[in-house]
Amino acid sequence: LAAVDDVPVVKPFTLEAKEDTLALSALPGSDVDGEPLKYRLLSKARLGNASVDIGFAPKINKGQKTELGIRPEFMDITRKGMPLSIRKVEDIGRQKIVRGELAGQSISIVVKEGSDIPADPHVSFRDEGINIYADSWRVGREG
Repeated sequence: LAAVDDVPVVKPFTLEAKEDTLALSALPGSDVDGEPLKYRLLSKARLGNASVDIGFAPKINKGQKTELGIRPEFMDITRKGMPLSIRKVEDIGRQKIVRGELAGQSISIVVKEGSDIPADPHVSFRDEGINIYADSWRVGREG
């Protein structure tokens, strides 16, 4: 009788967490062979009702704290994208720091002096500035 490696059964689910908080969850699935379940994140990260295509599926090990990070200089204030609520604009000379809220998260965006800030602002992210972190270490795109 030949051994059969049965496919694990996993129900789709979403795990949400606020910035700088730990979200724990058991993977809702089972393996009839009793082998540990392995998983990976899909290539879209969600922020509120919007999703950000990170362009790759990072390898994250079980139990690692996972975060999406983007530096302020890789965000753009536009007329399209995710709705942005601006709290204040700080003029620091050749640049401005726009402080706002995006899907309940505080964000800061660096814009060049003289840049137009629309009355109905939205934010977009430049792909090259999006990173995924596992236990505060950046996960490479080769993952």
